[in-house]
Amino acid sequence: MRKKKAAINISRTRTEKIKTQAEYTEVNKRVKRSIRTNKRKYVEDLALTAEKAFEYVKSIIDEHGEFDADVKARIGKAREAYIQLKNIGKSKQLSVN
Repeated sequence: MRKKKAAINISRTRTEKIKTQAEYTEVNKRVKRSIRTNKRKYVEDLALTAEKAFEYVKSIIDEHGEFDADVKARIGKAREAYIQLKNIGKSKQLSVN
């Protein structure tokens, strides 16, 4: 009789452990998914900010439609940053650590 009761208690403990581990795994998946979503949104917001900055710098044109050298350099940097951020936002390689 004692052996059967001990076996039931042990199996109950194992079942609880398995159930708890399954719950942990599910919650962990949701947390990782949430982190990926947040990273993706952050990168998209960053790209949008870069795009707005690019549009602003682009709008600083004198009456003759010419830029000075400093403005041209800023436009080039803004364009590069925007393209990089856009590519990062589209990639599915946002790591979750």
